[in-house]
Amino acid sequence: MVVLSSGPLRAEPIDWSAVHRETMAGIDQLYNMNIDSAERTFHHVTVLAPGDPRGYFFLSMISFYRYNLEGNEFDLNRFLSLSDTVIGVCEHLIDQDDNNAQAHFFLGGIYGYRGLAHQRNGSMMKAVNDGRKGYASLEDALDKDSTLYDAYMGLGVFRYYLAKAPRSLSWILKVLGFGGDIKEGIASVRLAATRGTYSRVEATYFLAQFLFNEHQDDEAFHLMDLLTEKYPDNTLFLVLEAEWYRRRSMLSKAYALARKALAIQQSKNLKFAGEFTYSTLAGIQFTLNDFVGAQDSYRIYMETVSNKAFVTNFVLYRSGLSEEIVGNRTRARELYHMAKTPADKNNEFEGYYLHRCQALDEHPLSPAESLLVSGSNEMFQEHYEAAKVQLEYALGCVGMDTNLQSRILYALQLTLFELAQFQNSVSAGQKAIACLPTRETWVPPHAWFKIGQAEAKLGETEEARAAFRRVDNYDGYDYQNRLESQTEDELKKLP
Repeated sequence: MVVLSSGPLRAEPIDWSAVHRETMAGIDQLYNMNIDSAERTFHHVTVLAPGDPRGYFFLSMISFYRYNLEGNEFDLNRFLSLSDTVIGVCEHLIDQDDNNAQAHFFLGGIYGYRGLAHQRNGSMMKAVNDGRKGYASLEDALDKDSTLYDAYMGLGVFRYYLAKAPRSLSWILKVLGFGGDIKEGIASVRLAATRGTYSRVEATYFLAQFLFNEHQDDEAFHLMDLLTEKYPDNTLFLVLEAEWYRRRSMLSKAYALARKALAIQQSKNLKFAGEFTYSTLAGIQFTLNDFVGAQDSYRIYMETVSNKAFVTNFVLYRSGLSEEIVGNRTRARELYHMAKTPADKNNEFEGYYLHRCQALDEHPLSPAESLLVSGSNEMFQEHYEAAKVQLEYALGCVGMDTNLQSRILYALQLTLFELAQFQNSVSAGQKAIACLPTRETWVPPHAWFKIGQAEAKLGETEEARAAFRRVDNYDGYDYQNRLESQTEDELKKLP
Protein backbone atom coordinates (compact mmCIF):
# COMPACT_ATOMS: atom_id res chain seq x y z
CA MET A 1 0.00 0.00 0.00
CA VAL A 2 1.25 3.45 -0.89
CA VAL A 3 1.05 5.87 2.06
CA LEU A 4 1.37 9.60 2.35
CA SER A 5 4.21 10.55 4.65
CA SER A 6 4.15 14.27 4.02
CA GLY A 7 2.00 16.82 5.80
CA PRO A 8 2.19 19.37 8.60
CA LEU A 9 4.69 18.85 11.40
CA ARG A 10 3.31 16.95 14.38
CA ALA A 11 4.64 16.32 17.86
CA GLU A 12 4.15 12.59 17.30
CA PRO A 13 4.58 10.52 14.13
CA ILE A 14 1.44 9.52 12.28
CA ASP A 15 0.31 5.93 12.78
CA TRP A 16 -0.34 5.13 9.10
CA SER A 17 -1.61 1.64 9.87
CA ALA A 18 -4.31 3.22 12.07
CA VAL A 19 -5.18 5.68 9.30
CA HIS A 20 -5.63 2.82 6.87
CA ARG A 21 -7.55 0.69 9.37
CA GLU A 22 -9.93 3.53 10.29
CA THR A 23 -10.48 4.40 6.62
CA MET A 24 -11.44 0.81 5.80
CA ALA A 25 -13.75 0.67 8.83
CA GLY A 26 -15.46 3.86 7.68
CA ILE A 27 -15.92 2.46 4.19
CA ASP A 28 -17.62 -0.63 5.62
CA GLN A 29 -19.85 1.54 7.80
CA LEU A 30 -20.78 3.69 4.82
CA TYR A 31 -21.75 0.76 2.63
CA ASN A 32 -23.71 -0.87 5.43
CA MET A 33 -25.78 2.33 5.72
CA ASN A 34 -24.35 3.37 9.08
CA ILE A 35 -23.96 6.89 7.74
CA ASP A 36 -23.52 8.72 11.05
CA SER A 37 -20.87 6.22 12.19
CA ALA A 38 -19.06 6.52 8.88
CA GLU A 39 -19.04 10.30 9.12
CA ARG A 40 -17.55 10.16 12.62
CA THR A 41 -14.93 7.66 11.50
CA PHE A 42 -13.82 9.72 8.52
CA HIS A 43 -13.66 12.82 10.73
CA HIS A 44 -11.37 10.84 13.02
CA VAL A 45 -9.18 9.96 10.05
CA THR A 46 -8.72 13.67 9.33
CA VAL A 47 -7.63 14.15 12.95
CA LEU A 48 -5.19 11.25 12.75
CA ALA A 49 -3.72 12.55 9.48
CA PRO A 50 -4.79 16.12 8.70
CA GLY A 51 -2.42 16.33 5.74
CA ASP A 52 -3.73 13.13 4.14
CA PRO A 53 -6.62 13.13 1.60
CA ARG A 54 -8.33 9.92 2.70
CA GLY A 55 -10.55 11.24 5.48
CA TYR A 56 -11.57 14.32 3.52
CA PHE A 57 -12.22 12.32 0.37
CA PHE A 58 -14.61 9.85 1.97
CA LEU A 59 -16.32 12.58 3.98
CA SER A 60 -17.08 14.31 0.70
CA MET A 61 -18.39 11.05 -0.75
CA ILE A 62 -21.17 10.92 1.85
CA SER A 63 -22.49 14.21 0.52
CA PHE A 64 -22.00 13.02 -3.07
CA TYR A 65 -24.12 9.93 -2.45
CA ARG A 66 -26.81 11.99 -0.76
CA TYR A 67 -26.96 14.41 -3.65
CA ASN A 68 -26.86 11.71 -6.31
CA LEU A 69 -29.77 9.86 -4.71
CA GLU A 70 -31.88 12.70 -3.33
CA GLY A 71 -30.95 15.70 -5.47
CA ASN A 72 -30.75 18.11 -2.54
CA GLU A 73 -28.93 21.34 -3.46
CA PHE A 74 -27.47 21.55 0.06
CA ASP A 75 -25.71 18.21 -0.42
CA LEU A 76 -24.35 19.30 -3.80
CA ASN A 77 -22.87 22.47 -2.32
CA ARG A 78 -21.48 20.60 0.66
CA PHE A 79 -19.90 18.00 -1.62
CA LEU A 80 -18.30 20.68 -3.79
CA SER A 81 -17.00 22.49 -0.72
CA LEU A 82 -15.52 19.31 0.78
CA SER A 83 -14.07 18.33 -2.58
CA ASP A 84 -12.25 21.68 -2.68
CA THR A 85 -10.55 20.62 0.55
CA VAL A 86 -9.54 17.28 -1.00
CA ILE A 87 -8.12 19.07 -4.03
CA GLY A 88 -6.15 21.46 -1.81
CA VAL A 89 -4.67 18.63 0.26
CA CYS A 90 -3.72 16.61 -2.83
CA GLU A 91 -2.20 19.55 -4.66
CA HIS A 92 -0.13 20.42 -1.59
CA LEU A 93 1.23 16.88 -1.45
CA ILE A 94 1.98 16.87 -5.16
CA ASP A 95 3.80 20.19 -4.86
CA GLN A 96 6.01 18.58 -2.25
CA ASP A 97 6.50 15.35 -4.20
CA ASP A 98 5.19 14.95 -7.74
CA ASN A 99 5.82 11.20 -7.54
CA ASN A 100 3.19 10.79 -4.81
CA ALA A 101 0.96 8.37 -6.73
CA GLN A 102 -1.76 8.18 -4.10
CA ALA A 103 -2.16 11.96 -4.03
CA HIS A 104 -2.62 11.91 -7.80
CA PHE A 105 -5.16 9.08 -7.37
CA PHE A 106 -7.32 10.93 -4.84
CA LEU A 107 -7.07 14.10 -6.91
CA GLY A 108 -8.26 12.21 -9.99
CA GLY A 109 -10.98 10.48 -8.02
CA ILE A 110 -12.45 13.65 -6.56
CA TYR A 111 -12.44 15.40 -9.93
CA GLY A 112 -14.19 12.38 -11.43
CA TYR A 113 -16.96 12.49 -8.85
CA ARG A 114 -17.26 16.25 -9.28
CA GLY A 115 -17.84 15.58 -12.96
CA LEU A 116 -20.61 13.09 -12.14
CA ALA A 117 -22.22 15.58 -9.74
CA HIS A 118 -22.17 18.34 -12.36
CA GLN A 119 -23.67 15.94 -14.90
CA ARG A 120 -26.44 15.11 -12.43
CA ASN A 121 -27.05 18.84 -12.08
CA GLY A 122 -27.17 19.36 -15.85
CA SER A 123 -23.93 21.38 -15.96
CA MET A 124 -22.33 19.55 -18.87
CA MET A 125 -19.35 21.84 -19.50
CA LYS A 126 -18.38 21.70 -15.82
CA ALA A 127 -18.80 17.93 -15.96
CA VAL A 128 -16.53 17.68 -19.01
CA ASN A 129 -13.87 19.98 -17.53
CA ASP A 130 -13.71 18.15 -14.20
CA GLY A 131 -13.87 14.80 -15.95
CA ARG A 132 -10.88 15.70 -18.10
CA LYS A 133 -8.88 16.80 -15.03
CA GLY A 134 -9.82 13.59 -13.25
CA TYR A 135 -8.78 11.37 -16.12
CA ALA A 136 -5.41 13.12 -16.46
CA SER A 137 -4.70 12.83 -12.72
CA LEU A 138 -5.57 9.12 -12.68
CA GLU A 139 -3.22 8.54 -15.60
CA ASP A 140 -0.53 10.42 -13.66
CA ALA A 141 -1.15 8.17 -10.66
CA LEU A 142 -0.61 5.02 -12.71
CA ASP A 143 2.44 6.51 -14.39
CA LYS A 144 3.94 6.88 -10.92
CA ASP A 145 2.76 3.48 -9.68
CA SER A 146 1.17 0.95 -12.04
CA THR A 147 0.20 -1.25 -9.07
CA LEU A 148 -2.10 1.42 -7.62
CA TYR A 149 -5.12 -0.63 -8.64
CA ASP A 150 -7.63 1.76 -7.10
CA ALA A 151 -6.87 4.23 -9.91
CA TYR A 152 -8.06 1.81 -12.56
CA MET A 153 -11.66 2.22 -11.43
CA GLY A 154 -11.94 5.87 -12.39
CA LEU A 155 -10.26 5.31 -15.74
CA GLY A 156 -12.53 2.37 -16.46
CA VAL A 157 -15.72 4.23 -15.53
CA PHE A 158 -14.62 7.13 -17.72
CA ARG A 159 -13.87 4.92 -20.71
CA TYR A 160 -17.11 3.01 -20.39
CA TYR A 161 -19.32 6.08 -20.08
CA LEU A 162 -17.62 7.75 -23.04
CA ALA A 163 -18.23 4.66 -25.16
CA LYS A 164 -21.90 4.80 -24.20
CA ALA A 165 -22.34 8.49 -24.95
CA PRO A 166 -25.10 9.04 -27.54
CA ARG A 167 -24.19 10.52 -30.88
CA SER A 168 -25.82 13.79 -29.84
CA LEU A 169 -23.04 14.16 -27.24
CA SER A 170 -20.20 13.34 -29.61
CA TRP A 171 -18.92 16.88 -29.03
CA ILE A 172 -17.76 15.71 -25.62
CA LEU A 173 -15.34 13.30 -27.23
CA LYS A 174 -13.97 16.07 -29.40
CA VAL A 175 -13.47 18.34 -26.39
CA LEU A 176 -11.70 15.59 -24.49
CA GLY A 177 -9.61 14.55 -27.45
CA PHE A 178 -10.19 10.80 -27.08
CA GLY A 179 -12.95 8.23 -27.09
CA GLY A 180 -14.23 5.44 -24.91
CA ASP A 181 -13.98 1.70 -25.04
CA ILE A 182 -16.49 -0.67 -23.47
CA LYS A 183 -14.16 -3.67 -23.14
CA GLU A 184 -11.24 -1.65 -21.83
CA GLY A 185 -13.53 0.18 -19.44
CA ILE A 186 -14.91 -3.04 -17.99
CA ALA A 187 -11.43 -4.58 -17.79
CA SER A 188 -10.09 -1.59 -15.84
CA VAL A 189 -13.01 -1.55 -13.41
CA ARG A 190 -12.65 -5.30 -12.94
CA LEU A 191 -9.00 -4.81 -11.99
CA ALA A 192 -9.98 -2.34 -9.28
CA ALA A 193 -12.80 -4.63 -8.10
CA THR A 194 -10.46 -7.59 -7.67
CA ARG A 195 -7.20 -5.94 -6.60
CA GLY A 196 -8.09 -2.48 -5.35
CA THR A 197 -8.04 -1.35 -1.73
CA TYR A 198 -10.20 1.71 -1.11
CA SER A 199 -12.20 1.47 -4.33
CA ARG A 200 -12.87 -2.28 -4.30
CA VAL A 201 -16.52 -2.09 -3.20
CA GLU A 202 -17.34 0.87 -5.43
CA ALA A 203 -15.61 -0.80 -8.38
CA THR A 204 -17.58 -4.00 -7.81
CA TYR A 205 -20.77 -1.93 -7.80
CA PHE A 206 -19.85 -0.23 -11.10
CA LEU A 207 -18.68 -3.51 -12.62
CA ALA A 208 -21.98 -5.19 -11.82
CA GLN A 209 -23.90 -2.34 -13.46
CA PHE A 210 -21.74 -2.37 -16.58
CA LEU A 211 -22.07 -6.14 -16.96
CA PHE A 212 -25.83 -5.89 -16.55
CA ASN A 213 -25.93 -3.19 -19.22
CA GLU A 214 -24.00 -5.52 -21.54
CA HIS A 215 -26.41 -8.40 -20.80
CA GLN A 216 -23.84 -10.42 -18.89
CA ASP A 217 -26.51 -11.12 -16.32
CA ASP A 218 -25.08 -14.14 -14.52
CA GLU A 219 -21.94 -12.35 -13.38
CA ALA A 220 -23.78 -9.09 -12.74
CA PHE A 221 -26.28 -10.72 -10.39
CA HIS A 222 -23.49 -12.77 -8.77
CA LEU A 223 -21.57 -9.59 -7.95
CA MET A 224 -24.68 -7.94 -6.53
CA ASP A 225 -25.33 -11.01 -4.40
CA LEU A 226 -21.79 -10.73 -3.03
CA LEU A 227 -22.37 -7.09 -2.16
CA THR A 228 -25.70 -7.72 -0.45
CA GLU A 229 -24.16 -10.59 1.53
CA LYS A 230 -21.30 -8.41 2.75
CA TYR A 231 -23.53 -5.40 3.41
CA PRO A 232 -26.93 -6.86 4.35
CA ASP A 233 -28.31 -3.52 5.55
CA ASN A 234 -27.56 -1.73 2.27
CA THR A 235 -31.05 -1.27 0.93
CA LEU A 236 -29.71 0.50 -2.15
CA PHE A 237 -27.96 -2.67 -3.29
CA LEU A 238 -31.16 -4.65 -2.71
CA VAL A 239 -33.29 -2.10 -4.54
CA LEU A 240 -30.91 -1.95 -7.52
CA GLU A 241 -30.99 -5.73 -7.82
CA ALA A 242 -34.79 -5.64 -7.55
CA GLU A 243 -34.93 -3.14 -10.39
CA TRP A 244 -32.69 -5.39 -12.50
CA TYR A 245 -35.02 -8.33 -11.96
CA ARG A 246 -37.94 -6.09 -12.94
CA ARG A 247 -36.19 -5.14 -16.16
CA ARG A 248 -35.61 -8.80 -16.95
CA SER A 249 -39.33 -9.49 -16.34
CA MET A 250 -38.60 -11.56 -13.21
CA LEU A 251 -41.25 -9.78 -11.18
CA SER A 252 -41.58 -12.20 -8.27
CA LYS A 253 -37.87 -11.90 -7.42
CA ALA A 254 -37.99 -8.15 -7.93
CA TYR A 255 -40.96 -7.78 -5.60
CA ALA A 256 -39.40 -9.97 -2.90
CA LEU A 257 -36.16 -7.97 -2.88
CA ALA A 258 -37.99 -4.64 -2.81
CA ARG A 259 -40.13 -5.79 0.13
CA LYS A 260 -36.98 -7.01 1.91
CA ALA A 261 -35.36 -3.61 1.40
CA LEU A 262 -38.47 -1.88 2.74
CA ALA A 263 -38.53 -4.13 5.83
CA ILE A 264 -34.89 -3.26 6.59
CA GLN A 265 -35.60 0.41 5.99
CA GLN A 266 -38.48 0.37 8.46
CA SER A 267 -36.95 -1.87 11.13
CA LYS A 268 -33.72 0.12 11.31
CA ASN A 269 -35.42 3.47 10.69
CA LEU A 270 -32.97 4.24 7.90
CA LYS A 271 -33.42 7.74 6.52
CA PHE A 272 -30.78 7.59 3.82
CA ALA A 273 -32.47 7.40 0.39
CA GLY A 274 -35.59 5.79 1.84
CA GLU A 275 -37.72 7.25 -0.92
CA PHE A 276 -35.70 5.27 -3.47
CA THR A 277 -37.05 2.05 -1.97
CA TYR A 278 -40.65 3.23 -2.26
CA SER A 279 -40.28 4.41 -5.86
CA THR A 280 -38.76 1.10 -6.91
CA LEU A 281 -41.44 -0.91 -5.11
CA ALA A 282 -44.11 1.26 -6.75
CA GLY A 283 -42.60 0.62 -10.18
CA ILE A 284 -42.72 -3.14 -9.63
CA GLN A 285 -46.32 -2.98 -8.40
CA PHE A 286 -47.28 -0.89 -11.43
CA THR A 287 -45.74 -3.45 -13.79
CA LEU A 288 -47.68 -6.17 -11.99
CA ASN A 289 -50.88 -4.19 -12.71
CA ASP A 290 -51.29 -3.69 -8.96
CA PHE A 291 -52.36 -0.08 -9.32
CA VAL A 292 -53.75 0.21 -5.79
CA GLY A 293 -50.41 -0.89 -4.33
CA ALA A 294 -48.52 1.35 -6.75
CA GLN A 295 -50.74 4.28 -5.77
CA ASP A 296 -49.92 3.81 -2.08
CA SER A 297 -46.17 3.38 -2.66
CA TYR A 298 -45.95 6.35 -5.01
CA ARG A 299 -47.83 8.50 -2.49
CA ILE A 300 -45.36 7.64 0.26
CA TYR A 301 -42.52 8.32 -2.15
CA MET A 302 -43.91 11.73 -3.06
CA GLU A 303 -44.41 12.57 0.62
CA THR A 304 -40.86 11.60 1.62
CA VAL A 305 -38.78 12.71 -1.37
CA SER A 306 -36.49 15.51 -0.23
CA ASN A 307 -36.34 17.40 -3.52
CA LYS A 308 -39.43 17.19 -5.70
CA ALA A 309 -37.57 18.90 -8.53
CA PHE A 310 -35.68 15.63 -8.99
CA VAL A 311 -38.82 13.50 -9.35
CA THR A 312 -38.66 12.17 -12.89
CA ASN A 313 -41.36 12.55 -15.52
CA PHE A 314 -41.44 8.76 -15.76
CA VAL A 315 -42.39 8.50 -12.07
CA LEU A 316 -44.96 11.30 -12.40
CA TYR A 317 -46.51 9.53 -15.39
CA ARG A 318 -46.81 6.19 -13.63
CA SER A 319 -47.92 7.73 -10.37
CA GLY A 320 -50.57 9.73 -12.21
CA LEU A 321 -51.76 6.69 -14.11
CA SER A 322 -52.05 4.70 -10.88
CA GLU A 323 -54.21 7.44 -9.38
CA GLU A 324 -56.37 7.75 -12.47
CA ILE A 325 -56.90 4.03 -12.95
CA VAL A 326 -58.19 3.71 -9.38
CA GLY A 327 -60.50 6.67 -9.93
CA ASN A 328 -58.65 9.78 -8.72
CA ARG A 329 -58.47 12.00 -11.81
CA THR A 330 -57.91 15.19 -9.78
CA ARG A 331 -54.76 13.88 -8.09
CA ALA A 332 -53.60 12.40 -11.39
CA ARG A 333 -53.75 15.79 -13.08
CA GLU A 334 -51.78 17.36 -10.24
CA LEU A 335 -49.03 14.85 -10.91
CA TYR A 336 -49.15 15.30 -14.70
CA HIS A 337 -48.82 19.06 -14.17
CA MET A 338 -45.53 18.50 -12.33
CA ALA A 339 -43.81 17.08 -15.43
CA LYS A 340 -41.11 19.36 -16.77
CA THR A 341 -38.83 19.84 -19.73
CA PRO A 342 -35.61 17.88 -19.04
CA ALA A 343 -32.57 19.99 -18.18
CA ASP A 344 -30.63 17.71 -20.50
CA LYS A 345 -32.23 18.16 -23.91
CA ASN A 346 -30.67 14.86 -24.99
CA ASN A 347 -32.66 12.93 -22.38
CA GLU A 348 -35.08 11.27 -24.79
CA PHE A 349 -36.61 9.11 -22.07
CA GLU A 350 -37.71 12.04 -19.92
CA GLY A 351 -38.79 14.00 -22.98
CA TYR A 352 -41.12 11.21 -24.04
CA TYR A 353 -42.80 11.00 -20.63
CA LEU A 354 -43.24 14.76 -20.60
CA HIS A 355 -45.32 14.32 -23.75
CA ARG A 356 -47.28 11.46 -22.18
CA CYS A 357 -48.08 13.54 -19.09
CA GLN A 358 -49.16 16.49 -21.22
CA ALA A 359 -51.48 14.30 -23.28
CA LEU A 360 -53.08 12.73 -20.21
CA ASP A 361 -53.48 16.14 -18.60
CA GLU A 362 -55.49 17.29 -21.62
CA HIS A 363 -57.71 14.22 -21.94
CA PRO A 364 -58.86 11.74 -19.26
CA LEU A 365 -57.63 8.19 -19.50
CA SER A 366 -59.98 6.28 -21.79
CA PRO A 367 -60.95 2.61 -21.37
CA ALA A 368 -58.89 1.79 -24.46
CA GLU A 369 -55.77 3.49 -23.10
CA SER A 370 -56.26 1.82 -19.74
CA LEU A 371 -56.24 -1.52 -21.57
CA LEU A 372 -53.11 -0.42 -23.42
CA VAL A 373 -51.39 0.22 -20.09
CA SER A 374 -52.35 -3.13 -18.56
CA GLY A 375 -51.69 -4.98 -21.82
CA SER A 376 -48.23 -3.42 -22.09
CA ASN A 377 -47.52 -4.53 -18.53
CA GLU A 378 -48.59 -8.08 -19.44
CA MET A 379 -46.23 -7.92 -22.41
CA PHE A 380 -43.41 -6.72 -20.16
CA GLN A 381 -44.09 -9.70 -17.88
CA GLU A 382 -43.79 -11.91 -20.98
CA HIS A 383 -47.46 -12.88 -20.72
CA TYR A 384 -47.81 -12.41 -24.46
CA GLU A 385 -51.11 -14.20 -25.01
CA ALA A 386 -52.74 -12.19 -22.23
CA ALA A 387 -51.25 -9.02 -23.68
CA LYS A 388 -52.59 -9.85 -27.12
CA VAL A 389 -56.12 -10.35 -25.78
CA GLN A 390 -56.12 -7.02 -23.96
CA LEU A 391 -54.61 -5.09 -26.87
CA GLU A 392 -57.07 -6.53 -29.38
CA TYR A 393 -59.90 -5.64 -27.02
CA ALA A 394 -58.49 -2.12 -26.73
CA LEU A 395 -58.57 -1.80 -30.53
CA GLY A 396 -62.22 -2.69 -30.47
CA CYS A 397 -63.12 0.21 -28.20
CA VAL A 398 -60.64 2.89 -29.21
CA GLY A 399 -62.97 4.76 -31.54
CA MET A 400 -61.60 7.33 -33.99
CA ASP A 401 -58.55 8.46 -32.00
CA THR A 402 -55.81 7.75 -34.56
CA ASN A 403 -53.00 8.64 -32.14
CA LEU A 404 -54.19 6.08 -29.62
CA GLN A 405 -54.92 3.57 -32.40
CA SER A 406 -51.33 3.83 -33.58
CA ARG A 407 -49.95 3.23 -30.09
CA ILE A 408 -52.17 0.18 -29.52
CA LEU A 409 -51.29 -1.27 -32.92
CA TYR A 410 -47.60 -0.73 -32.26
CA ALA A 411 -47.87 -2.51 -28.89
CA LEU A 412 -49.73 -5.33 -30.65
CA GLN A 413 -46.97 -5.43 -33.28
CA LEU A 414 -44.37 -5.94 -30.53
CA THR A 415 -46.48 -8.63 -28.87
CA LEU A 416 -47.03 -10.58 -32.10
CA PHE A 417 -43.29 -10.41 -32.78
CA GLU A 418 -42.57 -11.99 -29.39
CA LEU A 419 -45.14 -14.69 -30.20
CA ALA A 420 -43.13 -15.40 -33.39
CA GLN A 421 -46.18 -14.42 -35.48
CA PHE A 422 -43.94 -12.39 -37.74
CA GLN A 423 -46.30 -11.91 -40.67
CA ASN A 424 -49.06 -10.74 -38.35
CA SER A 425 -46.53 -8.44 -36.67
CA VAL A 426 -45.72 -6.87 -40.05
CA SER A 427 -49.44 -6.35 -40.71
CA ALA A 428 -50.00 -4.68 -37.32
CA GLY A 429 -47.03 -2.39 -37.95
CA GLN A 430 -48.35 -1.38 -41.35
CA LYS A 431 -51.70 -0.53 -39.80
CA ALA A 432 -49.99 1.56 -37.12
CA ILE A 433 -48.18 3.53 -39.83
CA ALA A 434 -51.39 3.97 -41.83
CA CYS A 435 -53.02 5.72 -38.85
CA LEU A 436 -50.87 8.77 -39.71
CA PRO A 437 -50.69 9.90 -36.06
CA THR A 438 -50.28 13.64 -35.58
CA ARG A 439 -49.14 13.56 -31.95
CA GLU A 440 -47.49 10.14 -31.70
CA THR A 441 -45.05 10.82 -34.54
CA TRP A 442 -42.61 8.35 -33.03
CA VAL A 443 -44.85 5.38 -33.90
CA PRO A 444 -44.29 5.14 -37.70
CA PRO A 445 -40.45 5.04 -37.61
CA HIS A 446 -40.52 2.57 -34.73
CA ALA A 447 -43.08 0.44 -36.56
CA TRP A 448 -40.87 0.40 -39.67
CA PHE A 449 -37.97 -0.72 -37.52
CA LYS A 450 -39.97 -3.61 -36.09
CA ILE A 451 -41.24 -4.51 -39.56
CA GLY A 452 -37.61 -4.74 -40.62
CA GLN A 453 -36.85 -7.13 -37.78
CA ALA A 454 -39.89 -9.27 -38.59
CA GLU A 455 -39.00 -9.42 -42.29
CA ALA A 456 -35.48 -10.49 -41.35
CA LYS A 457 -36.94 -13.29 -39.23
CA LEU A 458 -39.01 -14.36 -42.25
CA GLY A 459 -35.87 -14.49 -44.37
CA GLU A 460 -36.97 -11.53 -46.51
CA THR A 461 -33.64 -9.72 -46.51
CA GLU A 462 -34.41 -7.05 -49.10
CA GLU A 463 -37.78 -6.25 -47.56
CA ALA A 464 -36.07 -5.97 -44.18
CA ARG A 465 -33.41 -3.64 -45.58
CA ALA A 466 -36.07 -1.47 -47.24
CA ALA A 467 -38.05 -1.23 -43.99
CA PHE A 468 -35.00 -0.23 -41.98
CA ARG A 469 -34.16 2.46 -44.52
CA ARG A 470 -37.67 3.91 -44.21
CA VAL A 471 -36.71 4.96 -40.67
CA ASP A 472 -34.54 7.73 -42.17
CA ASN A 473 -37.64 9.34 -43.70
CA TYR A 474 -38.69 10.65 -40.28
CA ASP A 475 -37.27 13.37 -38.09
CA GLY A 476 -37.99 15.17 -34.84
CA TYR A 477 -39.70 12.32 -32.96
CA ASP A 478 -39.26 10.76 -29.53
CA TYR A 479 -36.30 8.39 -29.11
CA GLN A 480 -34.93 9.32 -32.54
CA ASN A 481 -31.24 9.06 -31.60
CA ARG A 482 -31.65 5.65 -30.04
CA LEU A 483 -33.75 4.27 -32.91
CA GLU A 484 -31.34 5.49 -35.58
CA SER A 485 -28.47 3.84 -33.74
CA GLN A 486 -30.42 0.58 -33.42
CA THR A 487 -31.34 0.72 -37.11
CA GLU A 488 -27.67 1.04 -38.10
CA ASP A 489 -26.88 -2.02 -35.98
CA GLU A 490 -29.68 -4.07 -37.59
CA LEU A 491 -28.60 -3.12 -41.12
CA LYS A 492 -25.09 -4.35 -40.35
CA LYS A 493 -26.48 -7.73 -39.31
CA LEU A 494 -28.21 -8.34 -42.63
CA PRO A 495 -26.37 -10.61 -45.07
